[in-house]
Amino acid sequence: MPWAEQAIGQPFPEPLAESLLRHNGMDHYDLLPPFWSLLDVRSIVNAWQTRLVIDQRSYRRRGRIGKADHETGRSFSRHAMWASLPALLDATATALESGEAVDGYLPVAVDEDELDWDFRCLRRLRRLAISDVVST
Repeated sequence: MPWAEQAIGQPFPEPLAESLLRHNGMDHYDLLPPFWSLLDVRSIVNAWQTRLVIDQRSYRRRGRIGKADHETGRSFSRHAMWASLPALLDATATALESGEAVDGYLPVAVDEDELDWDFRCLRRLRRLAISDVVST
């Protein structure tokens, strides 16, 4: 991995390095809510400017997960699952095990080999719950 760290100009955060050493990315897309995937080392180098980022600035929120886009810059959600890579992976695993939404996204099995995250489904369920309350 030193070649990859050199290519992006900084070392990988420890949780990311550990994750890459364990499985080096994934074959399926959209594993993490809402529509993110775990890239392998080569893909990280190829796409590091337009994906999820781990904040490496030296201050109290170091390690949080955010989005980076060359047009809009960086943005970070306040939801607890975005506090760190371990928090994101734990929240994702919990959502997959429980079938409950995380940060507004509901895991949906498209088929045996594909996972999706549905935000609109959750909004529809909330509207149905509100209409049930109003109609009773």
